[in-house]
Amino acid sequence: AVPGWTVRDLAAHLLGDFYGRLSRDRDGHQEGPGFAAGETLEAFIHRVNQEWVDALSRVSPAALTDTLELIGGQAVRFFEAADPGAPSLGVSWAGVDPAPMWLDSARDLTEFWTHRQQLRHAVGQGTDPEPRFLSVVLDTFMRALPHTLRGTEAPAGTRVRVSVAGPAGGSWT
Repeated sequence: AVPGWTVRDLAAHLLGDFYGRLSRDRDGHQEGPGFAAGETLEAFIHRVNQEWVDALSRVSPAALTDTLELIGGQAVRFFEAADPGAPSLGVSWAGVDPAPMWLDSARDLTEFWTHRQQLRHAVGQGTDPEPRFLSVVLDTFMRALPHTLRGTEAPAGTRVRVSVAGPAGGSWT
């Protein structure tokens, strides 16, 4: 699902995301990689993710799993304690910068949920059958539609409706 990456690489990427969130937002640590000259946001994100994967290649799978559980738990507690209305990181694909913490944390949930499914599939498990998180993931992705479609020509009053069937589904207009 992630070309060029193994299950282990994907776990290292998630650990890097957890460390970044805790260091930046919980601990106020602002040091770290910056944009290279002329680098786009997408290229920057890919580069930083690969740096985590490369750095953690020295860590055993057992130590990586243990650390992911420990730091992932700290990230969960951070999000649980965060003020949902506080300003946070921008969510570029929704066109909101800064974004309220609830949207920023929902954006992180979409990433973690998606990677969880990739990991489950890679080790022979099916998609997580629990619909509760998928419903939040779908709702969060729908918030990207106005920004994504902003340049689309349409008569005044045109509406787009998206319906998703199933226990986690819903309808968005």
